[in-house]
Amino acid sequence: MMLRALTAAVPFHAPLDQGLRESYRGVVNYRIKSATFEHEWMVDVYNGGNYFVVTARNWTQVCSSVPSAIGHLRRMLGLK
Repeated sequence: MMLRALTAAVPFHAPLDQGLRESYRGVVNYRIKSATFEHEWMVDVYNGGNYFVVTARNWTQVCSSVPSAIGHLRRMLGLK
């Protein structure tokens, strides 16, 4: 669901990279990573899609829903 929402709401200016990974604390998550206007960003999906961490331009935001994560990412990237 998050990938579909990202492709509709955020322009990609670099190839999309995605896959499972393990955080520094040993928690498995799904990472979606790309760049928009030369700003690299990533969204980590935790706990079966119930918890999201958005990182862009040295800012990090924890979100509890897909619309919240998309909104924060768009603001972080300067998109309207």
